[in-house]
Amino acid sequence: MQNGYLDFFDRHDKPSRLRIERIQMEQDTARSFHDDPKLTFLDFNRAGMPLLEIVTMPEVTHPLDGRLAVKEL
Repeated sequence: MQNGYLDFFDRHDKPSRLRIERIQMEQDTARSFHDDPKLTFLDFNRAGMPLLEIVTMPEVTHPLDGRLAVKEL
């Protein structure tokens, strides 16, 4: 998907629109831990899990509006 949008009600209960630049799928490779400054541990439990990344335009100006947009999504 490209150039879509999400309509939601902002923190003032007014209609607002968040433009979506793109949605892309990726795969999670592994999670890294750095418990020790000299060691890195890798967790492959989620390797290969599909991830959905939604890239929006930088239009959210308040954290609560961001939360409401994600809740609507």
